[in-house]
Amino acid sequence: MLRELSHRGHEITVLTTVTGGSATPPMVTRQVDGITVHYFKGYFEGAFLSLHLLRFLLDQPTLDLVHVNNYRNFPSDIVSLWSQRKGIPTVVSANGSIYAYRYMPSFPLSKKVLYRLHDAFVSAPIRNAAIALAVSCAEAKHYEEFGVPRKKVRIVPNGIDLDSFSPGRPNDDLRSALPLGSKLVGFVGRLDPIKGLQTLLKAFESVSQQTPGCKLLLVGPDFGMKRALMSVVHERKLSGVIFLGPVSYDRLPNIYRTLDVVVTPSSFEIFGMSTLEAMACGKPVVSTRVGGMVELVQEGYNGFLVKPEDDHALANRVIYLLQHNDSARRLGENARKKALEFSIKRTADLTEKAYFECVSSDSQRAEFRDAQNTHSA
Repeated sequence: MLRELSHRGHEITVLTTVTGGSATPPMVTRQVDGITVHYFKGYFEGAFLSLHLLRFLLDQPTLDLVHVNNYRNFPSDIVSLWSQRKGIPTVVSANGSIYAYRYMPSFPLSKKVLYRLHDAFVSAPIRNAAIALAVSCAEAKHYEEFGVPRKKVRIVPNGIDLDSFSPGRPNDDLRSALPLGSKLVGFVGRLDPIKGLQTLLKAFESVSQQTPGCKLLLVGPDFGMKRALMSVVHERKLSGVIFLGPVSYDRLPNIYRTLDVVVTPSSFEIFGMSTLEAMACGKPVVSTRVGGMVELVQEGYNGFLVKPEDDHALANRVIYLLQHNDSARRLGENARKKALEFSIKRTADLTEKAYFECVSSDSQRAEFRDAQNTHSA
């Protein structure tokens, strides 16, 4: 989306942090597709404390607008406070970070206390932003519950590259490594407690019994769950579970095309990016009825929705799609149609509109209006 905005003539600078060892430099600056990206050395994964970023901000001139992503970490908090103190119009995108922790199994009480203390004393990044961007109606409700007036909230769904994520024959070697005719169920995302993967493994036990030779592919980085999941696989003697691990973004479309059904069994999703990517590739999806998923998946039209932690319902829906090729094909075609609503252009249009609302002076409004008119022409 930033590339699209950059192509429209907006000058964009990105500030981000990276954690690393003593060899990590304090700051590295790169030009990426016309966008200036500053990488600052950070400390403590999750908090991303960076004095280098703070020093950089102190020397920065006034900007036209600041867009802050996420909440409850040092970079987003400090940049928000800095921009608001300088009177710079600020847009915030929480990306689910306000209340996602409520849905995490066994979330530590100590962290809940820290979060509540943070919200009591450092809520300005969210509450004082000129506009809050929500990726779904579910997130809009989170903002309102947090104290953001509804009139300040704009719904801007995520967008994807619909040319890259599109139906087609896979040219990945994944399918060729499997026995001929094997059905392949897939999950794409981080191996995280919030993703409902233990429920998926329970469901797959039934799926594999009803669909001999079926395989389950788990694609994504380990966020502390892989060992527990492998233990379940071993204890239940599940065959056919494949841990592919993280893959490059460029490889994802081919992986989706290889799958017969894509499953998102999460206990919470603020939007459902991997579900949208699968839909764009023409795949039927089975998801839990949570968060923003109900805005992507229409029951019986482009997929199915089940209750979180309901492994029986999850298994039944997956089995149905694996055993009814015509229905699976129809749902996959409808999934692609639905996905066409979520282009990067649409996301950029809505984001640019929010930026325009934030800019206060007449001259700045005129500049944004000229940029929009140029793009429209």
